[in-house]
Amino acid sequence: MIGLGLMGHAIARRLTETGHAVACYDIVAGKVAGAVALGVQACDSPAEVAQASDIVLVSVTSAAAVEEAVTGRLRSQKRPAR
Repeated sequence: MIGLGLMGHAIARRLTETGHAVACYDIVAGKVAGAVALGVQACDSPAEVAQASDIVLVSVTSAAAVEEAVTGRLRSQKRPAR
């Protein structure tokens, strides 16, 4: 799961509740920590999510964010938790 906002977090939670292994990434470290508390595997990049997964779901807020996640051209640093 790439993107752990309201929708991404809910999807990751439901997948783990139904017994699926979920690997996740978000540019906001605090959102990843919240998902890890649900039993989700934290990854350091979208590429790591792809390597750990058979299927990758992307839930981000803009076309630019999709492009960043898919091409690997990410911001150089994660944003702090809000």
